Amino acid sequence: MRADGLRTITLSEGLVPRFASQPSALVTFVASGALALVLPNGPRLEFGSGDVLFTDVAAGATLTAHAGRQTHLLQIGVEADWPGATSGLDVPATIIPRRGGLPKVKRIVRGTDSRSYFADFEELFSAPEGDWSPPCRIDGFRFICWEDSDLDWRMGAIDHMAVVLSGEMQMDIGGTRASAEVFRAGDICLGEAPASGPHRARFLGATYVATLALHRLG
Repeated sequence: MRADGLRTITLSEGLVPRFASQPSALVTFVASGALALVLPNGPRLEFGSGDVLFTDVAAGATLTAHAGRQTHLLQIGVEADWPGATSGLDVPATIIPRRGGLPKVKRIVRGTDSRSYFADFEELFSAPEGDWSPPCRIDGFRFICWEDSDLDWRMGAIDHMAVVLSGEMQMDIGGTRASAEVFRAGDICLGEAPASGPHRARFLGATYVATLALHRLG
């Protein structure tokens, strides 16, 4: 799916002064915390880790948003007719709550030994609290569901960021000693190119993942 730049924000508890990061239709991913939205003369909608929200231009400009503690959001601009006629969930998502309030945000990097390692990815939410980050160009994104399965995960020629929306994803990678990380709803893993592989990904339950094709974040 075509998309505009990726932006992120960290919010403290209270009213969100600027929910829309840009004047366009938007897809918002909740990585952690809580988000409550109220439309004029409309109901109150509540979202948590792993939830996804689409707003058109009019809604993004008029809704009132409130954030809970330690709320982290990702937002991308999309075309006005997104998601089109082919949208829908293949199977009901498996809900496996994440331990702790903050999202796990990791990147897979290539070491000097040409092997892959996990590293923290604090840069993703590095903008001052309450401010949207500068946009990072993305070439597109898609939603994928794996259910109780495992596969070889290859990074390919560009960076790919996985935002886990449900279930559980375990990534096993190489390095001097093999290591693994478990990701649940709202957790994020960036695979940098080039990175050695393939890596092994295991999925527990119906695991929905949004994958974003990124230009290098730094």
